[in-house]
Amino acid sequence: MARTPFPKKGRRIRFLIVRRLGNPTSRSRRCCGGWPSWHRSDIAIPCPAAEGARMHPERIESGWDRWAAFVHRTRWVWIVVWPLLGVVIWALAPRISDLLHDSRIGFIPADMPSQRALATLHREFPADAHASRAIVVCVRAPRLNGADRTWVAQVARELAADRAGRGWRIKAAAVTPLIAPLLESPDGQASLIVADLPSELYTHHTVDSVALIKARLAEVPPPDGLVVEVTGSGALGELLAASARKNVDDTTFWTFVSVIVILAVIYRSPVAMSLPIVAVTASLMVSLGVIGWAAAQGLPISGLVEMFVIVVVVGSGVDYCLFLFARFREQIAAGAAGAEAARAALSRCGGAILASAGTNVAGLATLILARNRDIYTTGPMIAFAIAVATLAVLTLTPALMALAGRRLLWPARIRAEELSRGGLWSKVGRWVIFHPRRAVGWCLLLLIAAGAGGMMAPTLFDALEEYPPDTSFVRGARLVHRHLYAAPEATEFTVLTGFDEPLSDEQIDAACRRWTERFVDAVRGSLGDRLLYVRHAYDPLATAGGKRAGTAGETDAAGSSPPAGPLAERLARSYYVSPSRRTVRMDVGLAFDGHSAQATSALDVVRRLAHATAWFDPQQGAGSGGEAPGAASPVATQSGAGATLQASSQEAHASSADAARPTAAPTIQITGDAAMVEDMRALKAWDFAVVATAAVIVVYAILLWLLGDGLLAAFLVAATLLTFAAACGLTWAVFRAWTGVNGLNFRLEFLLFIILLSLGQDYNIYVVTRIREELRQRGPADAVALAVSRTGGVVSSCGIIMAATFASMISGSLLVMKQMAIGLALGILLDTFLVRPLLIPAATFLLLRARRGPRLKAC
Repeated sequence: MARTPFPKKGRRIRFLIVRRLGNPTSRSRRCCGGWPSWHRSDIAIPCPAAEGARMHPERIESGWDRWAAFVHRTRWVWIVVWPLLGVVIWALAPRISDLLHDSRIGFIPADMPSQRALATLHREFPADAHASRAIVVCVRAPRLNGADRTWVAQVARELAADRAGRGWRIKAAAVTPLIAPLLESPDGQASLIVADLPSELYTHHTVDSVALIKARLAEVPPPDGLVVEVTGSGALGELLAASARKNVDDTTFWTFVSVIVILAVIYRSPVAMSLPIVAVTASLMVSLGVIGWAAAQGLPISGLVEMFVIVVVVGSGVDYCLFLFARFREQIAAGAAGAEAARAALSRCGGAILASAGTNVAGLATLILARNRDIYTTGPMIAFAIAVATLAVLTLTPALMALAGRRLLWPARIRAEELSRGGLWSKVGRWVIFHPRRAVGWCLLLLIAAGAGGMMAPTLFDALEEYPPDTSFVRGARLVHRHLYAAPEATEFTVLTGFDEPLSDEQIDAACRRWTERFVDAVRGSLGDRLLYVRHAYDPLATAGGKRAGTAGETDAAGSSPPAGPLAERLARSYYVSPSRRTVRMDVGLAFDGHSAQATSALDVVRRLAHATAWFDPQQGAGSGGEAPGAASPVATQSGAGATLQASSQEAHASSADAARPTAAPTIQITGDAAMVEDMRALKAWDFAVVATAAVIVVYAILLWLLGDGLLAAFLVAATLLTFAAACGLTWAVFRAWTGVNGLNFRLEFLLFIILLSLGQDYNIYVVTRIREELRQRGPADAVALAVSRTGGVVSSCGIIMAATFASMISGSLLVMKQMAIGLALGILLDTFLVRPLLIPAATFLLLRARRGPRLKAC
């Protein structure tokens, strides 16, 4: 077959092609003796020059040859520098678990509705502003006795005496007697001590404050039989901080134990087993130390960062070391010396390792596009740690290999005939090329069937059931619900009504009183028994027109509140009407879990009712119930008791004086757990759409550059997406059967998607590049079968190690960590034993066969 000559005027073009791809003529002579091709075979697959330079093997190999020679010459430098650098940085850097910043920046952006409402609450009601809260719950059945109340009062006064030092405000029946009915249960069995804290739940100040409260409770033992628990958002912060420290220690221990055991079983060589441990440990010490320094300078970090850095770096770093070790064994079996085998392994495998690490770093770096602070601070940190681990694997590992030589395999001996020995993966490779369509069909069917369940899994937003049930935080929360709310689940949120101008006493009395009454009637008509209470300036104990949580309510014949004294009325007015007189608040209690979808739906109903009943039309007068232009009032659609109450309320106040009425619609804002969860849902949907799109584009672009085949790159990404969906579905099924929890934590979807999309390409690239390498010497069928046979063992070993490192997180105490462990381990195992050995080789073979035409099929 004649080769195409280059005309004189095309010498410049030929020069560029030779620089980019190498000399096609010399490659042809080496491979086929004629037209440049990928392999010597009756069916020639054209070379990159003939097909638009779709792959660049010689350019990569020549560069890696030079890098391997450089690492070999400087091997003692790497052997000394890496351990020394790791020890110095680790010794001097602060620990990540100790770096909780006392900032008011939450993981929800400040421009979200719940955060804007929280900022308004703090600005307009500074006396009640708090960022977190610790609640001491004291319970005795059948009733609290005198000794119990004396002990509660003593503890409350001691805590109140520390207000100047801690900056908290204490509320208890003995300290704030005017609101004592709100701090004691109607059944007389429970009493609360509430500490309003000025710092967020996950800060040093909050953690130390809750620890101090618990210490005070331990110093003054309660009477026998009195149950005392500490709950609230502050107690949750203290629980998360303690869990983070314990989870990191447990996960680190079990990660290294599982890796050491698996390496010992696979390679049965103490020297080979220690090689990846040394490289990974050195890179971890460097990366964690640098992250600690960055956090000490003010970089916000998530409590999950340290754990994920350890797990991901150990898993990926050991995988990369095994890639090198597998090639090293092949070279040793072929008779190469130790130093020569190490250089050849790095030269042959370095490109695949760097490409795999590049997809990991690029994919995880896309998390910086998220607006959730826990998400956008976690991804870049893990990406940086993987980059450091990759550098250690490409320098320290081959240096140690060259130093150890054949002793690296001691006491085993590797012979050349072992490379051609048949085995399980050889049989799998032959089955794949004989039944490619069946392999693709069954794999896709299994992944789609499992993934269909994952798409239907509910999302959990830090619900109470996600935390350990034996902790004081959970026990105390359930006691509060049972005794203070008389409901198994309850949540409270605050409705803020803002006006453009300060309100006069006449406007407050004429407008706000009537609006709150009408609003209460409308909400009760919509939510029925799910409405526990509505507290406002004219009914601070929620006794008018209905019952307080767990009580029958006390009303006079006209249904009004019991007469309050001037002092109580003035204090209530100061609590529910802001000092600027521009904002009026109401506290609404609902019998829903504040983190559930039902609470979010009820919140939407309350918001629409607040807007509809609070619209002030200057033509009709304040409190007339006129609707916003173009908006249908949900109150108008009410039927039954709710509509009757609303209609009677409107008729009773239709004659209000126009002079005492505001002339513009107020601004309605709502804050509380349900409002925050609503924002978290919206934030999660937006972040996932942005991050997932960016990650898919980035990973696809890298695969396209590396493989030069758009269709194959798209199939590799699609297979990873199916693996992600299947992992979600299987994780949901496992936890429903194991714990009864019906849903997946909202963080799982983010991290599972990015980690599987990024790390899943490691095995993709390793298998496909091996197929590409074998195609230079063999036909497609033999190349695919041999690639599966040669990579099956190392890929399965890497997958087991990676799954074991992720599964180590199951030792954590939080449900989100257990779900992460199961989800990531299942995803990696699906990737290892279903996608890589069956789906990808079969699809690649079908693609090659379809492109080569009838001659290849006949062959």
